[in-house]
Amino acid sequence: GLGKAMNLTGQLTLDLMYNAAGDLVPIECNPRIHSAVCTLEGHEFLGAAMTDPEHTPESNAQIVTSNPDTFRYWVMDQLFLMAGFWKPKNCFKLSVTDMLQGTDAILHGDDPCPFLAMYLLQIPSLLVLDLIAGTTWLKIDFCIGKIVKEGGD
Repeated sequence: GLGKAMNLTGQLTLDLMYNAAGDLVPIECNPRIHSAVCTLEGHEFLGAAMTDPEHTPESNAQIVTSNPDTFRYWVMDQLFLMAGFWKPKNCFKLSVTDMLQGTDAILHGDDPCPFLAMYLLQIPSLLVLDLIAGTTWLKIDFCIGKIVKEGGD
């Protein structure tokens, strides 16, 4: 694979996009777990697949794949889209009915702290820092907890 060919260890994620010719092409490589990992939640072998370098699936059931019935979204992103803070560009704008069919990617009843920390601490502190610095920004990326600026990071 790519990691072995480049002598890399750890996590890496390729973001892919269809070009005008209809070909699937890589557009970005990140040294972190992809946000779509939330669709793998609950799989018996997810922990081993992510942390055990010796883990090798011995059957199809041990291959970690998404459940097609899993529907996750970031509630604050959807609320900001609904309120018109930004236009849906390369994303899905869900209706309230759609949102009731899934769950927030961060909020869990057994541990609400990541959800609360993201929306009450992390995002507000980033916005305050940008306000103090006078930095202009385009939108809040609630998926990865950052402020999107013109021209990228």
